[in-house]
Amino acid sequence: MTPNTLNTLLRHAGQHDKLKPSAIENISINVAKPPILVDTLAEHTLLAFILSGEQEIFLGEQCYAVQAGDVLFVPFNMPIKVQFKLDKRPQFVSLNLALDEKWLGEIIQKIQTINHHASSSGVAITKITAPVQNCLARLIDQLDDPNLALAELYKQELMVHLLSTSLGASLAAFVSQDSHLHKIKKASDHLYAHFADKITVAQLADLSGMGESSFYHHFKAVTGFSPLQYQKQLRLNHANFLILTEKRSVSETAFAVGYESLSQFSREYKRAFGVSPRDDVDKNTAFG
Repeated sequence: MTPNTLNTLLRHAGQHDKLKPSAIENISINVAKPPILVDTLAEHTLLAFILSGEQEIFLGEQCYAVQAGDVLFVPFNMPIKVQFKLDKRPQFVSLNLALDEKWLGEIIQKIQTINHHASSSGVAITKITAPVQNCLARLIDQLDDPNLALAELYKQELMVHLLSTSLGASLAAFVSQDSHLHKIKKASDHLYAHFADKITVAQLADLSGMGESSFYHHFKAVTGFSPLQYQKQLRLNHANFLILTEKRSVSETAFAVGYESLSQFSREYKRAFGVSPRDDVDKNTAFG
C-alpha cells in the first residue's frame, strides 16, 4: 500500500487510537499507537485489511498474528484480546469492512468458483493479493469523492477478488445455513443476547440443530472457548464496560451480568483483567 493511500486513511481517521466510521457505508478506519493491549468484543462480522503495523489476536487459547499485507476475517461477535505491536510506522492502521450476510450471499450466488478449503477456526487470515490491493486503493480514494459514486461497486469487486482467495470458503460458510460456522454463529448470537441468563450446552446445541457432542467440538474449534467459557468471557467483558464506562458499583455490575456470588465475580474479573473490579471502581472514582 502506498504512503499516499495510508495518509488518506489517516487524514479521514482524524485523531489516533480509535475506530472511526467512514463516509462509506460499513467501512471504518482503525488506527492505534502501539504497544497497547485491548480487551474488546468483535461486534460485527468483519474483514480487516491490515495496512500498517502488526497485532496479535487472542481468542481463548488460540493466538493469531497479523501484519501489514494481511486480511483478517472475524465471523461474528467474539470476545478477543488484541495486542498491537511496533512496526516501522508509528501506528497500526486497518480498513475494516462490516459484512452483511444478505449482501454477501447475493455476491456469492454470482460466483462460480470459490476456494473450498475453509479454516476449522472461525477466524481466518490470508494475504492481500494484487487485485485486492488495487481495488482497496480505489475504494480508499473514494473517501475524497463527495458523491462516493463508485464506492459500492468497489466494495462488491473487493468481495469478488476475496472469494477467489483462501478466505473464499470461510466467507461462503458464513452465509450457508448448513455450515458448521453458520450454526455456531447462531449459538454465539444467542449467547451474546442472553449472556446474563443461565444457559446449558444442550440448549445451545438444540438451537443450532446439532448433537450436543458435535456442537461442543465445533463451538470450541470455531471460537477457541467452550460454550460456557465463552459466556463467561462475554459477561466479564460487559462487566468491564459497565465499571469503566458507566461507572457502576461492583455488586451492581456482578448481578447485572449474571453472577450470584460477588467473590466468584471478583476472582474471575481479576483473572481476566489483571486487577480486581474494586480497583477499577476506585480508579474511576479517583479520576472523576
